[in-house]
Amino acid sequence: MKKLLSVMLIICMLLPTAYAAEEVEPLTSEELNAFTQGLIERAIADELTVEKEGEGYFLHGRGYMLELQSEDLSPDSLVKSALIDIESIDVSGLTAPRVTVVTQAAGAVLASYPTDNPSLKGTDREAVLYLRGDLPNDVHVGKLTRSGQMITLIEYSVYSMNGDSVGEIGLQYTINNGYVSAIRYYTAENISVAEAEMRLESLSALQEENSYFAYDTVSPQPLEREDLSIQGLDFIDLSPEIAERMLGKSLSKERLSDSDGNFIETMDWENLKIVFIYDNSGKFLYTKSIVAIGDVEGPRGIRLGENMVSVLSRFPGQTESLSGEHTLLYGTEGENSVYAVLKQDKSEQALYINLPMDDYNILFTCRFVDEIVAEFSLSR
Repeated sequence: MKKLLSVMLIICMLLPTAYAAEEVEPLTSEELNAFTQGLIERAIADELTVEKEGEGYFLHGRGYMLELQSEDLSPDSLVKSALIDIESIDVSGLTAPRVTVVTQAAGAVLASYPTDNPSLKGTDREAVLYLRGDLPNDVHVGKLTRSGQMITLIEYSVYSMNGDSVGEIGLQYTINNGYVSAIRYYTAENISVAEAEMRLESLSALQEENSYFAYDTVSPQPLEREDLSIQGLDFIDLSPEIAERMLGKSLSKERLSDSDGNFIETMDWENLKIVFIYDNSGKFLYTKSIVAIGDVEGPRGIRLGENMVSVLSRFPGQTESLSGEHTLLYGTEGENSVYAVLKQDKSEQALYINLPMDDYNILFTCRFVDEIVAEFSLSR
């Protein structure tokens, strides 16, 4: 595929573990104020007109939007919120703090700020990047929201004392398929010191959470035995009883005989299809395959809807180009060999990874449509 000719360079930009940048400081109130002041000056230069929409006062420019505290537009105007959108890429100088921009890779944004959590440990929904300072001094917060390995929002904020209450201002980077699709500046309503302390304590607790992490994209290893699970179901040790205990009763079940005299039983759940093999006496032998057809997590945190570059970044690659129809990513192709191959045909792509066991092979298959994960499976 033409747009993947330099895919290995793109991979290095996608995820935070690909960065070893020198230490930078947390986002500050001064940076945020300079950013909004720059937008005010741009709006004045663009001769924008304040529009009242509901209870808010808005300015709509090319590639950006401002919500003001009042209907006055002047160098002293106070900004309640701001947005930089996709049109900003065609507007000279329209950037967010640290020269971050729409269409930038999520990893590049993360590298523009400090992190005390390079492996992004947390839950499968969120992680704290940094939490620095204590009230009554400014408290600097970096965090992200994700769906498994897919980052959906990166947020940097500052908590500051405002009299007897605490205010919060910050930036939110909306992430779509690994890239920034919008940048939003926000101000939150002042809250009490007690409520602010509770929020910060909650973030501190999340900072200690390590039940989930981002997979290595700097020196990723080949698929391993420990990766062979989908939605927490260990493929090697899986049985019908374990499946129903963890997933609940199947929605449907069908048993057929094969040419060897064994029985093939297919069980369906909302997001999974599992095939089990029994001998002719009805004794369970092994699990033949698990196919993910819905919102579940597979090997290396892969989920439906992820882009192909992000998936490939979690496995080794011994080539700089993926432009061919058949590309060996690692290993040596052979019936009982460890290898990974990417095959491409027009709008469809497929990743095949073979992992030999004692007397059989496990095949991980990930199918893409227009370079977006559409289905993945484990089989033997």
